Amino acid sequence: MRSASRIVGRRAELAQLHGALATAADGRATLTLLGGDAGGGKTRLLEELVGEARATGWTAVTGSCVQVGDYGLPYLPVIDLLRQLEAHDPALLQAQVARRPALASLLPHLAGVATTGELLAETLVSGEGSADSLAQGLLFEAVLQTFVEIAATTPLLLVVEDLHWADRSTRDLLGFVARALREARVAVVASYRTDDLHRRHPLRPHLAELNRLPQVEHVTLPPLSVAEVAELVEAITGTPPTPQRADELQRRSDGNPFYAEQLIDEARAGRLPTRLADVLLDRVTALPEEAQQVLRVAAVAGRTIDEPLLAAVAGLEPDDLVLGLRSAREAGLLALDDVTGSYTFRHALLQEAVYSDLLPGERTRLHARVAGALLDGGAGGSLGELAHHQLAARQDAEALGSLVAAARQAEHLAGPSEGLQHLEQALAILDRLGGGADRLELLTMAAASAFAAGETRRAVTLGRASVAEADERAAAEPGPVATALRAATRERTAHYLIDVATDDGDTARLVAAEAGALVTDLPESPLTARVLATWARTILWLDPAESGRLLEAAIAVADRVGAQHLAADAMISRALLAWRGAVTEDAGRLLAEALERAGEGPAGAAIRLRALRFIANLHLENDTPDLALAAADAGVGLARETGLMWTFYGVDLHLLRGWALMASGRWDEVVERATITMYEPAPTASILGIQLVAVLVARQDPEAPAALARLRSVPDVLVQLQLDVDQLRLHLDSGRPEQVVRDAVTVRAELDGMRMSTEALHLAAVEAAAHAELLRRAVPADGVAAGTHRAALAELRERADHLADTPMLRGVYGRLLRSRVLAESDDDVAGWDAMLALAEEAARVPEQAYALARGFEARLRSGLRDDATLDVGRRAEELADRLGARALAERVAGEAARARLAPSGTGGDGGEHRPRGRTGPGPLTAREQEVLELVAEGASNGDVGRRLYITTKTASVHVSHIIAKLNAANRVDAVAIARRRGLLPR
Repeated sequence: MRSASRIVGRRAELAQLHGALATAADGRATLTLLGGDAGGGKTRLLEELVGEARATGWTAVTGSCVQVGDYGLPYLPVIDLLRQLEAHDPALLQAQVARRPALASLLPHLAGVATTGELLAETLVSGEGSADSLAQGLLFEAVLQTFVEIAATTPLLLVVEDLHWADRSTRDLLGFVARALREARVAVVASYRTDDLHRRHPLRPHLAELNRLPQVEHVTLPPLSVAEVAELVEAITGTPPTPQRADELQRRSDGNPFYAEQLIDEARAGRLPTRLADVLLDRVTALPEEAQQVLRVAAVAGRTIDEPLLAAVAGLEPDDLVLGLRSAREAGLLALDDVTGSYTFRHALLQEAVYSDLLPGERTRLHARVAGALLDGGAGGSLGELAHHQLAARQDAEALGSLVAAARQAEHLAGPSEGLQHLEQALAILDRLGGGADRLELLTMAAASAFAAGETRRAVTLGRASVAEADERAAAEPGPVATALRAATRERTAHYLIDVATDDGDTARLVAAEAGALVTDLPESPLTARVLATWARTILWLDPAESGRLLEAAIAVADRVGAQHLAADAMISRALLAWRGAVTEDAGRLLAEALERAGEGPAGAAIRLRALRFIANLHLENDTPDLALAAADAGVGLARETGLMWTFYGVDLHLLRGWALMASGRWDEVVERATITMYEPAPTASILGIQLVAVLVARQDPEAPAALARLRSVPDVLVQLQLDVDQLRLHLDSGRPEQVVRDAVTVRAELDGMRMSTEALHLAAVEAAAHAELLRRAVPADGVAAGTHRAALAELRERADHLADTPMLRGVYGRLLRSRVLAESDDDVAGWDAMLALAEEAARVPEQAYALARGFEARLRSGLRDDATLDVGRRAEELADRLGARALAERVAGEAARARLAPSGTGGDGGEHRPRGRTGPGPLTAREQEVLELVAEGASNGDVGRRLYITTKTASVHVSHIIAKLNAANRVDAVAIARRRGLLPR
């Protein structure tokens, strides 16, 4: 079988890939998703790209995802990439593993520990494995920084093939790299089969989210045209086909290059099969029996197979094995990987065709022989592969042990999703067999894996099953050990329930209380401290006094048993009670002490993150946003160093950093970061999108409704409540105050139920503005309507007084939120001046801009035209421009225009004073200036988005704003006007 020696067609697609490499070479990392049908030429195109990259000085490596039933080894393509990088520069990878121990899980031989095969065998026998749920974050960051440091020497091209077969951990790692890898000379290209992506395929949502990232490009390979098929025929046969022949081949192959090659080759023998399987199997049956046996074994083993495994399973003499391999290679059916020494089917379709042609009994026997060879230990392979072959060979009892060991191996490799998959399959087999493993242990492990994988609801289900199993065991064999197991399973289940945003709060409390009752009969241990602390968290706001007592007891027990990290964690919870006035201690002191006592290691890092999260929050609500930003920056740095960027508290620290930036008026920075992270596949990271929504709503940006709608799928009740308030703001800005009044009733009830005083004050301000607007609209004759709105405003003022009178909101920020409710209700100069004074004291720039703008309106309505009024208008517009709040700036300008105030600051009609500054649309915002400069260089909206890491639509909105501000006809006219005005160099 002959193939074209050069690539045919694909010029446009190759050009796109070249563009991605050029961008990466300039220091801006790229990710390109290459999609196409099976046989569409993805591998050939990537081979061409890799060869060209290497020829121009790039380090280029390739990793492949492999289909092995449902039990593939986590991170297999990543291991491939790292091993090829090791072959390229062994010393560099050795140094990386020494600096970043998390890499040892993927490259154990570089850490001076057991080889992968030995490690797997040891895991299978001992039943021991790591259960550190934080390991995945550490591993992700270690892999990312390794790529970055390698790329500092030479540009790095990473190719991942067959992403449709990727395990979840690999998909998550790719998403992490796509989001976090920005300023580096790294290009990532990942290929996948478009025809394999059925509606429920796990890769589909992952691709959808990746495609929204501004640094991600998508290349799809279309079918070859008739002209390209003709070119392919000539490249293979040396003779151009007739037009009719080319058309027939294109039609029969559907433009699929691989299929076309088979048809061309078979047609030379005078045959033109109608089915691709016929074509492929004809090539196989034409080979010697030795080659056919090699292909049969390889098809059962998987698309890639090592020679030792072939030798162990094929049952061929060494010379016959060599003959079989040589014949399969010469026929173009198998390819040899020079780096790994393994053999790979030239195309997955070959493997599928050969496997499908096997008789059922033949498949079962071959799977059994492969499983036996893997168990012997000399043929490599993973425990996941072993379990797959044992199940296919109907060896359920053996597969049970392999699945449990594979789950422990997945935990060791920081692959909790794969560990959960293995454990749930093991539980199903265990139930079928009725024995062969410890069901309680499997349930406990599976619940922990589900929680670590972010599947909290599944963790709760498994946790409840573990509680039932522990109770059943204790009934049969009572004693201290059984009691400890009952307490431990309940504590973990309560811990999982705390993080489920449903009505399970009472369930969490009851389960934790049961655990607390059980440990009273046991000697003090770390379990005692953990149970008391978790119990306290379940009643933190239901019964603060009892929660405080439990936390005090947990700290004392932790101190006595030497579990300092548990003491620190309990101290943080106690600090929250102190913050809200439930206990008479200093919250800041408790948090500082907890930060000091947390200790090192992953568990200590997680507790330090939690401490920094609440320290930042404390500063933010105590009117010191600069200190809040410093604490949040420290936390984000710690999260990055320890690989905990997207854990619960890592995300919270990102949020707090964003809120601190928002308070300081640095909205563009918030938008840049949130625009990327809200599309991140990791559910926790997408929560940051609420800050993008907050800015877009405040700016009255046309993208705000769409951004808000996208976040409605985030399963977080607090996020949804904040979005509810933002939605009401959108209704108000759109002139629908009556809808605000209607919908606010439900939102208010939910906020009160959650005791969210800060958000409730924000809502009260929106409600007050809506009622005030409806009061202004009420006709004089309708005294009932006017009375209704006046009563509602009075009730809102009382509500604001009550909400602000809480320990958390007794500072300047709480008084500022209350003042806005009063100002919206009264809408007079005094109210807005009072809000402005508090906004300045709290160093809150957005609130200053809003109070100035509304105060300017109130002054004009009162007939004030003095210098103080004009200065208020000027300051309002300057701050609105600084925030990029174009609608607010235009509102100020409109009020000035209606009052006939000119921007010149000199005398005018009626001898009125004019503002000393401008009151109409003025200089561009910093972001708009950046966009303008790129447009002047000839950049399209898509180019602008990629250069500035914003979406194309956001870039388009900026361009529209620029054109409007400069009163230009189009983007070309805007550039010309900007040059005339000195906004751009001539």
